[in-house]
Amino acid sequence: RYMTITTVPTILITLVIFSILSATTETSGSADLSDLLGTINTTFHITPWLFVVPAVVIGLILTKTKPLVALSSGVILAAVFAFIFQDNLLSSLSDSKLSAVVTSVFTDTNITT
Repeated sequence: RYMTITTVPTILITLVIFSILSATTETSGSADLSDLLGTINTTFHITPWLFVVPAVVIGLILTKTKPLVALSSGVILAAVFAFIFQDNLLSSLSDSKLSAVVTSVFTDTNITT
């Protein structure tokens, strides 16, 4: 209840500012996303099975599992799915696939496309 005292005015002020900005900003040209989509399709193996990871995390959250357990299991499941579905990508990041996963979890990782 007390959060509404600060949240509602913040949302209203933000709405006004972004409405003014969007009304006064000029845009021209068109966005060509075909190169970006082509690069994503060649770099990553995309499949509907990858939605299992966020579904498990959401399921754990809805069953009131502790946040650390839910997010940790999501990271572990994502690492397992990386071994299964992103095999070529892990090979390009490091000589060892396990090292690539550990590096990706704990540090910044740049994937050159």
